[in-house]
Amino acid sequence: MTAKTLGELVEGLAPLDAPGGWNIPIRGLSNDSRHIRPGFLFVCIQGFKDDGHRYVPEALERGAAALVVERPLSRPVNVPVIRVADARKALALLSARFYDHPSARLTLIGVTGTQGKTTTTYLIEAILREAGLRTGLIGTVVQRVGEREERSTVTTPESLEIQRLLDQSVRAGITHVVMEVSSHALALHRVTGCDFDIAAFTNVSSDHMDLHGTRQKYLDIKATLFGQLGADPAKCAIVNVDDRQSGRILDATRCRILTYGIHREAALTAGHLTAGLRALDFVAYTPRGQTPIHMGLTGAFNVYNALAATGVGLCLDLDLETITRGLEGVASVPGRFELIELGQDFLVIVDFAHTAAAMEQLLTTTRPFTEGRIITVFGCPGERDKTKRPVIGQAVARLSDYAILTTDNPASEDPRQIAEQIEAGMRRARRGCPHEIILDRAEAIARAVSLARGGDAVILAGKGHEEYQIMQTGLVPFSDREVARGALQAAKKAAV
Repeated sequence: MTAKTLGELVEGLAPLDAPGGWNIPIRGLSNDSRHIRPGFLFVCIQGFKDDGHRYVPEALERGAAALVVERPLSRPVNVPVIRVADARKALALLSARFYDHPSARLTLIGVTGTQGKTTTTYLIEAILREAGLRTGLIGTVVQRVGEREERSTVTTPESLEIQRLLDQSVRAGITHVVMEVSSHALALHRVTGCDFDIAAFTNVSSDHMDLHGTRQKYLDIKATLFGQLGADPAKCAIVNVDDRQSGRILDATRCRILTYGIHREAALTAGHLTAGLRALDFVAYTPRGQTPIHMGLTGAFNVYNALAATGVGLCLDLDLETITRGLEGVASVPGRFELIELGQDFLVIVDFAHTAAAMEQLLTTTRPFTEGRIITVFGCPGERDKTKRPVIGQAVARLSDYAILTTDNPASEDPRQIAEQIEAGMRRARRGCPHEIILDRAEAIARAVSLARGGDAVILAGKGHEEYQIMQTGLVPFSDREVARGALQAAKKAAV
């Protein structure tokens, strides 16, 4: 990759102000002044908590060769300043251009929806690997380029990071990249400039109202991924028609469509479903015939995820035998209905469920495997959609036998107030559910384990795979899985 000139990078951006200096070589770019190096382009983004324009002096001190801004600067500077209407969109387009549009040299597969994105991307990647393809994965749990991986902190990273990962994938000989595409990513232009070949839609329920305002706007944002595919007949959209909102997705799609579902007529469907605690059996019916599938996952919801992944395989012209082997090779997905087993006579399940719909799905899936009580440990994150807190509380109260309200990622909010907002919803549930509030999450988990008896199920919901908590003081190392194992070991020792 050779350095681009400023003129080459900004061509076609239609900047509001366009000074000279087009021949200046740009050796890198960033929207974080701490990452600026000599010859870099600094893009000033007005964020939710901070404003990149404040850091222009630091960026210049570090050697920024040019600036992209959304508003005029208060003081003149001695480098070119490009003013644009939307700096986030500009960053995405600049990043794609800087890395020579790597997505055009890959088969890029995007998965969007409120629930099921992570599991679906894992299943898709497993199918692709079974087919002998070299893969990359960008998602909630990991960012993977071939065999090299690093932990993720967001579902879909910033546009610059996406283009960097795609460029690394091309250089590593990767041919196919699977990406979780969040509504934040679509609304904030993180995937603008990405050339998707296949997009899959899982489902939509209420989430992220703090960003989108209404459920309709949330759905409309999801639909933009499918509009982004264009009318190219080589591209494909895979849509869950059992979801009541799927019509909006279908209306936005102009390329080939492959539908899937269980209850409505679809190109891909499933029957003869049997869900055990550690296994899922069903028959997939496809345009190329039928195939029995035995998976190491559980829950009827995972049939939908498997059908979406099967649809991707079919769009890529893979045979059913390869698709089946890929699906059957996935034994678990981190933090998704993950069993913690240390020989205890009750279930401990860690799951990422953090919406009312996901919580209902988790608890109704658990009920058939529970002879005793369901004890749910949960909270809600701070600085996020407050409207869903009482709704989640109501769902937990309706479907649990006992609940412990605790912290999730409270960030700068008062954890006690978050818990009280959840508790208000619990009180509205028709079915009463005894509960307590323990704000220390490790203590809450230990308490749940101490309450559990043979045949019970302890549900640790909301954090799943995450290995941290976001507190007022910043990121604190924390893993539900490890804390649960520690609590189980402590309980064993105490019982001896």
